Amino acid sequence: GSFSFTVCGALPETAWQHVLANGRMGFLTTDAGTGFMWYENAREGRISPWENDHLKTCGAEDIRVAANGRTASLFAREDGFLCRVTYGFGWASWEKDFGVFRTKLLAFVPPEKDVRVLKIEAEGDLTGARLVYSLRLALGNGEASPLIIRREGKRVVAENPCRREFPAPFVTETGEDFEMLSREGGEEFIRLSLPPKNQTVLSGTGFEAFDADGAFEETVSYWKRITGAVRIKTPESKLDDYINGWGIY
Repeated sequence: GSFSFTVCGALPETAWQHVLANGRMGFLTTDAGTGFMWYENAREGRISPWENDHLKTCGAEDIRVAANGRTASLFAREDGFLCRVTYGFGWASWEKDFGVFRTKLLAFVPPEKDVRVLKIEAEGDLTGARLVYSLRLALGNGEASPLIIRREGKRVVAENPCRREFPAPFVTETGEDFEMLSREGGEEFIRLSLPPKNQTVLSGTGFEAFDADGAFEETVSYWKRITGAVRIKTPESKLDDYINGWGIY
């Protein structure tokens, strides 16, 4: 129900994409993390800007670790750090080795919640390190309008008062206290500085008392039930591998 590939030194010639969605909340990701999120409608309800470029190696969203005077993405990049990318039914992960420490980033969209989950795990010597999360916002279709972005406790709430096609406030929440960083070049960004330890970043239109571990188990079970509903056996094993899971997904 999953496949993996390793990136070290050079990215694949074109992006390896994966779609995580539940019919309302959607997330298109790539090996390099050039993600695109939407709510209800991928054209009218864009959360982040759509960039139609399969050669891009950076996008509207990123999570970077800052340590010893340099920064590096937790996604696969041409930065010399080995990254193992795994795509499963309803989830994706990036395991990256920075030498003195290692990180694992897990992304998924639960079937019954309008939220995209990022779970970050880190181990090793992270002395003096920080995690920096950034997301460039659209909150609608077309040219970006001035957004209202405010902090509410451990949440950042963003609203677009000029775009009726995106009616719901967009919320990013972390399990830890964070520092809001300044926006870049007048663009509409959420930028957060987080402690370098296990974190969960929730992004969506509403979620209360959210259990990320339970939601991940629910996501895996849901897609296993859907993709396992039909099984075929043919003389061609590669066709079997495709139809029995990925073709249905």
